[in-house]
Amino acid sequence: MRSLRLFGAAVLVWTSATAQEPGPTEPFLVVTSAGAVPLRLEIADEPVERSQGLMFRRELALRSGMLFDFGATGPVTMWMKNTF
Repeated sequence: MRSLRLFGAAVLVWTSATAQEPGPTEPFLVVTSAGAVPLRLEIADEPVERSQGLMFRRELALRSGMLFDFGATGPVTMWMKNTF
């Protein structure tokens, strides 16, 4: 039973340590036939930012998100787990 409690505590510490705080955002305007939609986007232009993405985020403000900038045009494979 003690080992189970230690394991639970370790998982709690690990998930708290990996939780990501929102970074600075930039205004972004999406224009559609229905009208313009203002967004606030975090720019993930560094490898560490792109690898973390939105994983472990517990909250995401309305009309906000993340723009992944790989610095070049071309196909990209992405997979993000632990999004809530």
